[in-house]
Amino acid sequence: MEIRNAIHPEHAASFDTGHIREHFLIQNLFNPDEIKLVYSCFDRLIVGGVCPLNPLRLMDKPLKLCTFRSQHIRQGCWEQPFAS
Repeated sequence: MEIRNAIHPEHAASFDTGHIREHFLIQNLFNPDEIKLVYSCFDRLIVGGVCPLNPLRLMDKPLKLCTFRSQHIRQGCWEQPFAS
């Protein structure tokens, strides 16, 4: 899973088109026989794309998802904590 960290609004105001595309555009979302997930700390959402041509293995280990930040802290969901 690709993780996109949040940026400061004043920093984003100085971005040109190339920087905006680098930080916000999600490319190659539907590649054949690949699962792609992008977690955005800025929006706190996961965008995913799957284009199976053959059977795909979803994951090697279970993924624990948390609904609230307090669950994340108590249960250790995700391998990287949410942005503060």
